[in-house]
Amino acid sequence: MPSVRTKLEVFPPKDFKAKSFSDYMVLGMVMTSLPAVDAIASVCNAKPGIVTYLDLPLPSPSGWVR
Repeated sequence: MPSVRTKLEVFPPKDFKAKSFSDYMVLGMVMTSLPAVDAIASVCNAKPGIVTYLDLPLPSPSGWVR
């Protein structure tokens, strides 16, 4: 059985100033919402009816990756 490990590091913007733990929680909430927000256009452009991930293009972080 293969062993797969992924390490994802998320660093706040240089101008980020956290005053509480809740401020840091916002970063995680943004990361969690990105795939769903990115899929909105594909879902709206899909044919009517029930669609699955197989019917939609792969999500891409366009505009988010440098």
